[in-house]
Amino acid sequence: KAISVTIVNLTGTILMFVLPILASLLYNNSVVQTSGLIGGILQSVGQVIASAKFVSEDVVNPEGKTGFSLYGAYSYLKGEEILNNACSIFGKGKGATKSRSIVADDIDKITGYDKTKSFGNIK
Repeated sequence: KAISVTIVNLTGTILMFVLPILASLLYNNSVVQTSGLIGGILQSVGQVIASAKFVSEDVVNPEGKTGFSLYGAYSYLKGEEILNNACSIFGKGKGATKSRSIVADDIDKITGYDKTKSFGNIK
């Protein structure tokens, strides 16, 4: 499990710098598409905000207003659905089949972690 967390954090830190560059090449600095790409891939709110600051300060704090945020019980219960809906703009186009936010099971599959097996004294 520690390896999974390390991989997610390390990958997120690298992508925090790479995604704004990639988005500028792919989407010609379109704020909506760039925001969807960054927010749909990075799992840490801090990484998303830091990456967005590379795009533009206006993305993070347009005209002094707060941006999109998830908080409270509703967001806790519906957060995955909300993020999947935000990512859905990328599920269209040539060769695309669908798009959704990453979940813990995806990381387990990538790393080969089997949550049904115990790890030492930890289950």
